[in-house]
Amino acid sequence: MVGDEILQAIFHGLKSREPMEMTTACYQVIDYSHKFSPGQVHQVADAMVSLFYLDPADHPELNTVIDSAVDALVALGSEAVDVLIEDLTDADLKANLLIGRTLAQMGPAASSALIEKFKNSHDPFQRTFALFAMSKMDDPALVKAFPDIIAALDDDHAELRDTAARAIGKIVETFGCTDMTTDDLELAFNKLMLKVSDPHPGTRSKAVRSIGKLAKANCLSEPAKKTAQSAIEAILGIDGQHDWDRAFNVRREAEEAYFHLTGKSMEASESCDKT
Repeated sequence: MVGDEILQAIFHGLKSREPMEMTTACYQVIDYSHKFSPGQVHQVADAMVSLFYLDPADHPELNTVIDSAVDALVALGSEAVDVLIEDLTDADLKANLLIGRTLAQMGPAASSALIEKFKNSHDPFQRTFALFAMSKMDDPALVKAFPDIIAALDDDHAELRDTAARAIGKIVETFGCTDMTTDDLELAFNKLMLKVSDPHPGTRSKAVRSIGKLAKANCLSEPAKKTAQSAIEAILGIDGQHDWDRAFNVRREAEEAYFHLTGKSMEASESCDKT
């Protein structure tokens, strides 16, 4: 257990308006991270998360403070995981992204808690940011959660669909196809193909990206590749119909997916078509 004098010095630094004092307090947390009692970890972690609500867009000098806060929370270890997950709300997008970034660096203790929150929470924002953090990890436990991630593609919440579409590609990119069942990969592909027509452009773009990653990882059968190629060509407007997707980010992802499916850039394909 850390003495009260040191603890109060840390809290005083975290409440400061001076970036140097806040950063110094973060370094103190790192120095004493293995000496805090569980109750002190909870207090310190809660205070550290408050730094994620700072606005470095207006004050760039705070970026160093925020980076130091991430490092300090990671140093606190598994005892801080519950505090971070409790703070995943719809209150502040920037803070949630930083919490997700921090949890992603905390290893198996965080991944198991995140998977549980993703599966069992009724709050779409908590599920979205839990999945965001999960997708940045390389814990094999994510493979077991793969069917639940696929199911999230059907959620009513657009941001959760978007994040699920992204996560499928990230997990395949990290683990490949060998640990996935054929049924799960086929279901993931079919669901992603449906999301290519999602009304939410973010979901469409992530679905296209993940289809490309499935192709890159050799997870698609030849019939699936042909189906995907036809859809991607329609998005790019090179299918003869000239009815491309109006969202630039979707078309950008489609160009990369087209390359993974065909081995050709869109420019090369257009040149061939003209000759």
